[in-house]
Amino acid sequence: MAQLSTDTLAHAQVIVKVQQFISEYVQNKNVSPKDYDKAYQNLISDIRKFIGGPTAVLDFINKGDIPSSEKFNKFVSSISNDVNLITHQFDSLSANYINTFNIIHDEIESEKSSVDRIRSKIAALELYSGSTSNNITYFGDLLNNMDFVDVSKSTQISLSDVSDGIATLPKKDVKPWKSRVSVYNPNYAENNTQLNSNPFGVSNGLPGCNFLYSGSQFLFQKDINLSKSDPAKLIDGSPASYMEYEAIYVDKTQNGVNRPEYEFQYSSGNTFIDWSSFNPSKPLKLTVELTSTRSGGEYVNHISIAPFFGYDDVSLKAQIKNVKVTSIKLFNDKNESEVYEILNEGPVYIGADISGANLSNYKNYYYNKGVFRFPEVLVNKIYITFEQSFFQDVKIKHAYWTPYASSDFLNTNNSNKWQNQDRFNPSASGALPQNAKSVNWSKKLVVPDLQNPTVIKGASSEVVRVDLSYVMGETTFTTQTAQSVWLKRNFEELTAKRAAIGIRDITVSRETYVETAEIVSKPYYLHDDLDLLSLEVSDYTPNNEESSTSIDYYISVDDGLGWIKISPIQRNFVGIPEILSFNQNLNSNNILPQIAYYSSPEVPNPIKTVRFRAILKKTKSGNLTPVLGSYKIAIRFR
Repeated sequence: MAQLSTDTLAHAQVIVKVQQFISEYVQNKNVSPKDYDKAYQNLISDIRKFIGGPTAVLDFINKGDIPSSEKFNKFVSSISNDVNLITHQFDSLSANYINTFNIIHDEIESEKSSVDRIRSKIAALELYSGSTSNNITYFGDLLNNMDFVDVSKSTQISLSDVSDGIATLPKKDVKPWKSRVSVYNPNYAENNTQLNSNPFGVSNGLPGCNFLYSGSQFLFQKDINLSKSDPAKLIDGSPASYMEYEAIYVDKTQNGVNRPEYEFQYSSGNTFIDWSSFNPSKPLKLTVELTSTRSGGEYVNHISIAPFFGYDDVSLKAQIKNVKVTSIKLFNDKNESEVYEILNEGPVYIGADISGANLSNYKNYYYNKGVFRFPEVLVNKIYITFEQSFFQDVKIKHAYWTPYASSDFLNTNNSNKWQNQDRFNPSASGALPQNAKSVNWSKKLVVPDLQNPTVIKGASSEVVRVDLSYVMGETTFTTQTAQSVWLKRNFEELTAKRAAIGIRDITVSRETYVETAEIVSKPYYLHDDLDLLSLEVSDYTPNNEESSTSIDYYISVDDGLGWIKISPIQRNFVGIPEILSFNQNLNSNNILPQIAYYSSPEVPNPIKTVRFRAILKKTKSGNLTPVLGSYKIAIRFR
């Protein structure tokens, strides 16, 4: 853009000359054409000669000439005009300099205001981004207990129920859902591919903890009154009982020993199951079926699952860090209702490590206990599927049998081993008599039943007699009873891979709730001047045709005397501020949307404490509860 010059001297001098020419014309001094033309030519000449410099001309008097007042007055008048022009020029320059200074000052102030606005935006963006800057700190609560809840600050509204890592509306009534429980669709190692397509789930492991040991005892022997394989322990309500479910893989030829197959089998009817052949690249799965004691079923809206996280003895390598729940299906086979899947957003984990819980995974990670709430449904069957993909390298205590030809080997120290075998294997090369095609013997004497897998390892008797019979002949086969063999039980340590699922308790019920409740935090003390504040929460507000739920959030900076409504920062903006600004004293041009600004005396200055408040609500109709999983307050200091 072109700029106007501050130098107006030439223009003023031209104007003075022209005014003088006009004045003389008005005074009839150059009215004749000749005089007028001469005066005009003089005007043009003077403009060319003197414009930009002094216009006064000293007209000297020659010696002997008579002094003329007219010349003197003309000279003085021209000097006066020059001085007036110079003074006017100084005034003009001064005004222009002042105006320029004011413009520059306004621009600087505007830039400073813009910088303040940018800084305010950057500070807000730091809170939005979850920055770990040194001047930002975080307060919050995972709601695993009441440690950070201030009961004394609660108003006449009911106090929220805070337990198991969540806050909900208090319960008016809890009606247990009575049931029976069983392991559903057992299919060890998924050997039967048809069973795997069952829509309600599959169980591919074995119940119990049958191989781990500590010292000279198996773990199942340490508390013989506590069965670890009974599914009924899942619903007995006892904190001391639990059920384990495991999968084992063993290399049968480790240490260069050829071990017979029967040592790694359970009997089930007329079939035998190899318990050591689980594929560690596949997850262990357990599906439990809970069946209502009322054939038509009952309404449920709450399920809680408390896992068993393994044993304290670290040397056993039997800790269970977490249990994965892949499916919870509700069904009523009396009216052939649709299958209602609770876990529509994918599997969840119930872990023993509190550090695993955070705002980003609150819907799929529970600490210590999984609590599931949903719109109430009339059901008579519930199917819950668990998975475990983590296999640990463990030491197991494995039983095997050494055969002897005589029953008195213990009394006479007779070490005459049958067929010189260290491990009983009647089908081994060289063990069959001449012309014998095969051998018959009762494997169930040394192979435990699937329903009682520890009967042999835990038995007090160490000796078993086995009768052998051989199938003889080249073309016509006959059975011949040949002899009896006495087997002595021994143990060895083997390396194995083990996955386990442990469940302590499953509770199903129908809960009814009050309509409104609140939770107020204890004060969080600040070590510096509060600048900005934001809130992030993990919550769930279910709604259906019958009922709706909501949670309102508030912040107090005056120890609960006043409450400021705030919207969690991860939500879409709906008119409720997402960031609170305190004592910044910004002008209206620097105010940002989505931020609410508070200054003293409306709020304290400085601010020493911050409190959090949540009000949980549901409509009168229906029976749902909002769920608050955790909250985190981000605070930026100046």
